[in-house]
Amino acid sequence: MPPERAIELPLPGKTLKLDPGDEVDVFQRSYDDIETLLALHRFAWVPLVEGSGVTASWVQALWDSWRRGFATPDKSWAWHPYTASERVINLLD
Repeated sequence: MPPERAIELPLPGKTLKLDPGDEVDVFQRSYDDIETLLALHRFAWVPLVEGSGVTASWVQALWDSWRRGFATPDKSWAWHPYTASERVINLLD
């Protein structure tokens, strides 16, 4: 099921507010702090949102959006070894 209500993702330097549909371009936006972008790519917000109303549908929607833009490994920040390994840990945990 697609997300039905807005969420807030705690990221370094910013609390990102997303409405349903905002996941489409969230990874392509520019952010003032590179750490905000990296935490988003690392899905570092996942362990921080337990019990906050962020549903599995939001995690799936954001994962689907990430895969559409970054599924193929390359030399971007999305595939930096630290970023990729932390993403795996956060999603599997």
